[in-house]
Amino acid sequence: MILASASLAPWRDLTSGALPVAAAFDHALAGGLATKGIILVAMASLLKTWNAMHLSATRVILAQARAGFLPAGLAHIDARTGAPRRAALLVGLWTCLGVLAGRGAISPIISMGTMCTTAIAAVAMLALLRLRSRDRGAAPPAFVLAGGKPLLLAISIGAAVVASAAIATPFGVNDGMPVEIWLMLGWLALGGGMVMAQRLLIATPTAQPA
Repeated sequence: MILASASLAPWRDLTSGALPVAAAFDHALAGGLATKGIILVAMASLLKTWNAMHLSATRVILAQARAGFLPAGLAHIDARTGAPRRAALLVGLWTCLGVLAGRGAISPIISMGTMCTTAIAAVAMLALLRLRSRDRGAAPPAFVLAGGKPLLLAISIGAAVVASAAIATPFGVNDGMPVEIWLMLGWLALGGGMVMAQRLLIATPTAQPA
């Protein structure tokens, strides 16, 4: 899509509009029919991506609730559907609130999500390499990547490069501390506070009835 758009119109014209792909097809095909089709396809693709992110966020909340990091009520499984209904509704509610907040709020959140997702991918791959090295000689794992450790290492390096670029990019766009970094620090503080509160609750002995 990027190559097609760049070949249809000068790149300066594309970067000046809100929808570069739509501007490219408007420049090449009169009438706007192709542009509307491209926008519909993009909307369908965004809906697919949102669905995947909604499912993954729901499962993360479910796992955190089961581990005690979030209220236990969010780990409730619907008896009829077998789905974590409360976690799914919570994710849907926050999604609607985010949409109502507008582009000014969504853009930093998406940027922060990119940083966190790529960083988590890099850490997860490195942790897998560490575990495989530690458990060498033990029972074979249930799943083995076709490329083995070289491919895992390449994926880890690629994810680390993308995460570093995602973190560094906002500093070149805005003056001062970017909003994305403040959001990450805020979530880090919130998560650290919840972990500490959980440990205090576990360490506090409950009073036994006489």
